[in-house]
Amino acid sequence: MANTKELKKRLKSIQGIEKITQAMKMVATARVKKFQALALDGTPYSELLQEFIGDLAANSMDALSPLFQKKDTNNKALYVVMGADGGMCGSFNASVMNKANERIKKRLSQGHKVKVICIGKKCKQFFEAIEKREKNLQIVDSLTEYGANINEAKIYELAGKARDMFLKGEVDVVRIVYAKYKNAMSQVPVALNFLPVDKYDNRLVKQKSDFVKEGERDYTGQIFNNEVGGILHHQVIKKANVTFEPSVEAIIEALIPRYLNNVFYHAVIESMASEFGAKMTAMTAANQNAQDIIEDLSREFNKIRQTGITNQLIDIVNGGNAQN
Repeated sequence: MANTKELKKRLKSIQGIEKITQAMKMVATARVKKFQALALDGTPYSELLQEFIGDLAANSMDALSPLFQKKDTNNKALYVVMGADGGMCGSFNASVMNKANERIKKRLSQGHKVKVICIGKKCKQFFEAIEKREKNLQIVDSLTEYGANINEAKIYELAGKARDMFLKGEVDVVRIVYAKYKNAMSQVPVALNFLPVDKYDNRLVKQKSDFVKEGERDYTGQIFNNEVGGILHHQVIKKANVTFEPSVEAIIEALIPRYLNNVFYHAVIESMASEFGAKMTAMTAANQNAQDIIEDLSREFNKIRQTGITNQLIDIVNGGNAQN
């Protein structure tokens, strides 16, 4: 059994950890709210932009932007993988890395060439280790040590780099792997098809944000119902008798870069909301564990102290009886 001096030392150490985890939990909670607000603030613009491009695509079935065109080959891929800069966020990094690595390993086993853009220090470290042993894998760019601040210029630069690599034929497809935010307890790793743009994919669908809860009204005033889902534009929008200036193709050419920047930016926002949601959950659990340990150590300390007091009283009584 430990003595009181050792227990005091352990108690002081655990109390320090409890204070640290509590502070980290509060910081993570504040940052989750920040990125939730950013996602919600950008939802109206994002949804209207997606809807408008969907309408334009439905009215132009022939000549579209090269960004819509699938390549003849599919053996050169670019993966944008979004992790965290640090740890202490549970299985967040592992789940995203495993999702990306699963797809990348499959391509490498088929002799494909894979390029990677890493967001987050943990992501970069993970793929640097793979790059050393895989000749067909190359890290082409990265964004690290960004903390809780979003460097929009760098994000748009990375989105533009992915777009340019696709247009120049350096890659045939671009995929974004990140953790989709559901709630603070749940973050789901997903692989998003970034390029080529599919006119009829999920991003050109009339659907509500995941940040709008079941039964709530969205920004349009409509009640959101998960069971209804979205309706593809090409199923409900007929070719309208509309004159476009200068042309549908020119308008799409101007808007697609904005649209892709928006998709990239929103993925980063969701990834960061997921990261801090995972960190908040992990710190909540760590803080609770610290409190439980403090309670157990305090109980043990009091038991030893009380045993010592009882023994001293027994010695005093026995000494008095001996004198009598």
